[in-house]
Amino acid sequence: MSYMMYHASRKPPSIVKSVLNPTAEQRANGAPGWAPFDGPDGNHLLGQTDVAFLAAYSVGMFFSGHIGDSMDLRVFLTYGMVGSGVFVCLFGLGQYWNIHNLYYYVFVQVCAGVFQSTGWPSVVSVMGNWFGKSKRGLIMVCLGRFPNPASLFAHTRLTLSFTTTGRVERAHQRG
Repeated sequence: MSYMMYHASRKPPSIVKSVLNPTAEQRANGAPGWAPFDGPDGNHLLGQTDVAFLAAYSVGMFFSGHIGDSMDLRVFLTYGMVGSGVFVCLFGLGQYWNIHNLYYYVFVQVCAGVFQSTGWPSVVSVMGNWFGKSKRGLIMVCLGRFPNPASLFAHTRLTLSFTTTGRVERAHQRG
């Protein structure tokens, strides 16, 4: 469940890309976009935020394994999950705070990548402890080979959260 939640917190930046840099058809329908991503190089700038996230994730993965081995995994997972949630929120709060600086979004994605990197080594270690040494390989294969259940769960949860929020807001406006 914790790895699914890590996975779910990776989705929001991907979901909002079409809002940050709308297609020509979306622009024709009135979608304004969000600076600095709404210009002709918007896809390139969004790609830079993705590279920042993935680079920080890959470097952080190496260090997270070592750090996770030297401390209580529950504490390590807690810091990682809370940090991931904070930086996903900070990415979204860029609109609320009216931030149009690419460096803000790159910095947030780098920090999100570092905190996201705490998930895989920790969860594999915890799962390995649950199933014993003889089944650790099987658990790693299942977690690594079949990420689709985590993606499906993440997408379903996000869709439900957006739908529920919309329904509550609509009911509040009517009432």
